[in-house]
Amino acid sequence: MSYFILIKIIFRPKASPTQRNMATGVEFRIMPSDDEGHWYWEVIKDGHEVVARGVADTEPAACEQADEAARKAKLIA
Repeated sequence: MSYFILIKIIFRPKASPTQRNMATGVEFRIMPSDDEGHWYWEVIKDGHEVVARGVADTEPAACEQADEAARKAKLIA
């Protein structure tokens, strides 16, 4: 089984409090990495610049690590 999850975050100036924390042009790409259940993640800004990437044991861990990396890079609040 192979599939790809793409989460694109877009900032809207007068959006809800949750959306206000999202930066323009930031994408989280999270996808299965291998047959052993690992998950690959990367944080991309401006549609092409990979800011961070990694591999996690589970999908939720990959999401959390990508979120932490985006925060560390000051792409999201």
